[in-house]
Amino acid sequence: MTTVEHTSQQTGPITLHIDTQAADVQVVADPRVTGTWIELSTPDENGPAVTAIQNASFRDHGGDVYLSVKEATGGGTIRNVQFGNGNVRVNGNFSGGVTVVNGVVITNGQMSSGITVRAITEPGSAVDVKTMSGDVLAKNVKSLRAQTQSGDVTAIDVVTVTASTMSGDITAEGVTARSSLKSMSGDIDVSGSPAASVKASTMSGDVTGSGVDLHGSSMSGRVRQRRATAADEW
Repeated sequence: MTTVEHTSQQTGPITLHIDTQAADVQVVADPRVTGTWIELSTPDENGPAVTAIQNASFRDHGGDVYLSVKEATGGGTIRNVQFGNGNVRVNGNFSGGVTVVNGVVITNGQMSSGITVRAITEPGSAVDVKTMSGDVLAKNVKSLRAQTQSGDVTAIDVVTVTASTMSGDITAEGVTARSSLKSMSGDIDVSGSPAASVKASTMSGDVTGSGVDLHGSSMSGRVRQRRATAADEW
C-alpha cells in the first residue's frame, strides 16, 4: 500500500475542493478535530495509481483547501468503461488516454488498483467534488456539491446537497435545507426534515423521498413519497 498525507494550514470550517477522475472520495466532519487532514491511498506499491497520488496537488487559500489528483498522464483524455447486466457502457467519445474499467485505471496497458481519498475536517465545512467514476461519500458536513458520471453519491447528515450523476445512484439521508439531486439513469433516495425542499429528477431511475418536501420527476421510473408509520418507530 502507498499513502500520501496532507494537513491543511487552515483551521475552522473550510470549503474542500476535490478534483479527480476515478478515485473514491470519503469526507467526514468530526467535532473532535481541529483543521483538515487528507489522505490519498492505493493498494499498489508502484504503477499509475502510485504516480497519481505522489503527483497530487494540494493548495490552501483563505478558507478553501484544494486537492487535484489526476490518473491520466501526458494530458491524455479518459475513457470510462463499465460492465453491468452483461453489457458494456462506454461514457464519452474519446480516443487514447486512460481507460477506467469499473474504477480500475489502465494506462498504457498497465492496470492499477483504485485510489481512495479520505478527509477529516471540522463541522460547518463544505465539500465540492468532481469525479468521473469514483464514488463520493460525505458525512456530517454542512453542504455537499458532487458531480460524477458513473460513481454513486452518498450524503449522511449533510444539511444541503447538490448532486449530479450520469448513471450513479444518489442517496441523501438527513437533509434539512433546500437540495437538488439529478441523475440520468441512477436511482435517487432522499430523507430528512420537512423543512428541506428537495428537487429530485432522473430520466430512467426511481425517485424515493421520506420526510422531505419532495419535488420529484422521472420519465420512465417511479416517483414515490414514503409516509411515516408507527412501524417506523420499532
